Amino acid sequence: MSTTAASAGGTAPGRRALRRASVTGAYAIAGALTVIVAWALLARAVGNPTQLPAPGAVIAAIQANWHTIPAVQYVLFRPLGVAAAVSYTAVNVMVGVALGTVLGIVLGLILARNRLVRELFEGPLLLLTTTPLLILLPFITLWFGTDRIAQSMLVIVFTMTTVTFATKNAAIAVAGHYANYAACLGASAAQTLRDVVFPAALPATIANVRVALALGWGLQAVAELLGGRSGIGRVIEITARQQATTDLFAVVLAMLVVALAVDTAVAGLGAVLTRWKED
Repeated sequence: MSTTAASAGGTAPGRRALRRASVTGAYAIAGALTVIVAWALLARAVGNPTQLPAPGAVIAAIQANWHTIPAVQYVLFRPLGVAAAVSYTAVNVMVGVALGTVLGIVLGLILARNRLVRELFEGPLLLLTTTPLLILLPFITLWFGTDRIAQSMLVIVFTMTTVTFATKNAAIAVAGHYANYAACLGASAAQTLRDVVFPAALPATIANVRVALALGWGLQAVAELLGGRSGIGRVIEITARQQATTDLFAVVLAMLVVALAVDTAVAGLGAVLTRWKED
């Protein structure tokens, strides 16, 4: 094989990946523009900014309220802007998802590799996944107060249970054939877990981390709305009560942009970590 042919063959997967990414990005931009146009038309049809503000007014409100939202300052007697509220919630969500992911991976691998532990604890974990998490919020507030880590507890629990079962199922699926093959080649139990089972479970784990992130923003906002001192939820509660609809839309839009950016970063990291997968 010539050097030119080898180089072309080596760059073909990269070109296909770039082409797919370009097409996906184009569709995403087209979808966002469609939503914005529909939003603008609907706002014009409603004709009442206290019910549905126009996109331009919301973007202007993000800029004007970046450091201080007047309606929120009026209630809290302290400045709280879009930037501070979004960053507060974003840190809580990312810390909660990170802690839940670590716990979920560890628990999932333990459940997959130890049948006794799986028989003992799979049932309670399944019960926790079927329980509406908002039911846990009063107990979390009662036991842990309204500290930041307590507000992130719903995100931690949801992420942990989601990642646990994704990791467990993926690890069990690969453990039979590939783990036995690795053992026949002389791999120790630790090497099999590190080099075979964990990499095989990684794609499903990353996919469920993205699911946990998508729902984590809502769970975190609800926790802050019901007992937080800052964050998106607190701002939503105050602006809704003060009928500051444009400010409410502004902070929600800012949160959506940050959530999209975080999800894109996680998806990119996942693509790098699982680049060994076949197309």
